[in-house]
Amino acid sequence: QATAQGLAPQAAAVWAGVPEPLVQQWLENDREFAHAVQAAAALGAAHGREPGGTRTPAMVRVVLVALSQGASWGTAA
Repeated sequence: QATAQGLAPQAAAVWAGVPEPLVQQWLENDREFAHAVQAAAALGAAHGREPGGTRTPAMVRVVLVALSQGASWGTAA
């Protein structure tokens, strides 16, 4: 869901409340998961949602979650 909203895997991990290294491990070791993430990213891109693109509510949510967990503004953004 987060990837389809234009979030990169790192931000999607924050969105899901899952440690980023775990998401990276899933991407590397689980073909079905990796294909699902790629398909979601393609869906998002087809609708103009790409990492670093127009700010979306999903991106704002990730920043707020990261800030609430103690990340600095630069890291959260």
